[in-house]
Amino acid sequence: MPDRRGQDRRRAPRRAEDRQARIQELAAFGFAICGGLVIVYIFFALIGAVDPLQAVVASVVALVLALVWLVGYWQRRRATAGRAVAPGARERRGF
Repeated sequence: MPDRRGQDRRRAPRRAEDRQARIQELAAFGFAICGGLVIVYIFFALIGAVDPLQAVVASVVALVLALVWLVGYWQRRRATAGRAVAPGARERRGF
């Protein structure tokens, strides 16, 4: 009886599109984490738990994370510029 099993697809290399999509997802996740940490820092600074002038290292780290988030936001806006949804392309429910 011949062996009917083919090549194991789980061991095949990923397609370039899959790899690119995974990298974009991980980058978006990283940018979101940076933005969230900046929001947490701002929250603690507003309630007075952190004095930005005394916690210089934390302030610089928060500033760098804010810049990283802004770069990610700028790239996302630039990549999706001009991709408006056509008026008839949206599905209407309940009308």
